[in-house]
Amino acid sequence: MHLRGSFLGVAMPLLVASVAWAEAGGTQGNLLGMLMPLGLFVVIFYFLIIRPQKKKQRKHDDMLGSIRRGDQVVSAGGFFGTVKEVKDDSFIVEIAEGVKVRILKGSISMKRSSEDEAPQAKNAKTAGSEEKPEAGEASAKGADEENK
Repeated sequence: MHLRGSFLGVAMPLLVASVAWAEAGGTQGNLLGMLMPLGLFVVIFYFLIIRPQKKKQRKHDDMLGSIRRGDQVVSAGGFFGTVKEVKDDSFIVEIAEGVKVRILKGSISMKRSSEDEAPQAKNAKTAGSEEKPEAGEASAKGADEENK
């Protein structure tokens, strides 16, 4: 975000200056004066939209290429599953025990790693087990229950 803001901060004065330069030239038919703002728009469009989109697409393609049998994936529809088979244009994914579906490669939004699952498993264990109260807390809770 900071890079985009600084880029626009530099590009906008250049655009205004190029328009002012074209108007100050005296001739309204100056080809360079008319094409300079258009060229600036093309450069801004490339750096702010096209280039980041290509980078994101390349990263997604690399992720799809790295998916193997047994990997955990999430589809664009939000289904979690385990890859059972890799085909040319799709994956066979098991979303529940005995439930297999065929999903196009392009509709896989992310690959879950074992690092993502380890903290979730750890949190599930701690959430399921209750902490034992200290001796003072137990007697205070017992007294509160007697008062009710």
